[in-house]
Amino acid sequence: MTISSLFEKQYRQYGPEVKNFIAKYVSNYSTAEDITHDVFIKAHKAAQGKTIENPRAYLFAAARNHLLNHFRRRANQQYDRTIEFDELIHGNNNPSEEMRLEARNDLKNLITAIRTLPPRAQKAFILSRIYRFSYLEVGKRMGISPRTVENHVAKSLIICTRLMAKYNSAQNQSVESNITDLATHRDTIK
Repeated sequence: MTISSLFEKQYRQYGPEVKNFIAKYVSNYSTAEDITHDVFIKAHKAAQGKTIENPRAYLFAAARNHLLNHFRRRANQQYDRTIEFDELIHGNNNPSEEMRLEARNDLKNLITAIRTLPPRAQKAFILSRIYRFSYLEVGKRMGISPRTVENHVAKSLIICTRLMAKYNSAQNQSVESNITDLATHRDTIK
């Protein structure tokens, strides 16, 4: 069996299962498809010339790693937005009131999301992401292994990212309904 036919066979056999696994975490089927394709392509490249005893387990481990990277990138984007918030509050430029309000809402939503985390995950997340301690330092402070800290932070990133997306979409819907209400009210006045 050629490498490309083996790749196709594994994609047909495990692709839907891996895609569903990823879709549970990203809440977007299109993104899940993209990540699934990346998983299979990178796994295929990494496995060339090697014998993988359990391809399903290998693919799910690769999918988990891709999900962690995906959420790290998204968390970094959120971190960049936090930096923008700090610049808005402490910078010398005079940002618009709308920009300040949006930044405050983002911060409020992030704090609300963090408060929903289990206590140990919350502590690990805050020490790692807010105070910027390494996993080793957090582990020493909490009396747990760095790997456990990493797991707490990864799960917390997933939860916070989902909640932030949910809060943002709810706020956008609220703004849209307010605009519709204003338009309806304006039409009744005429």
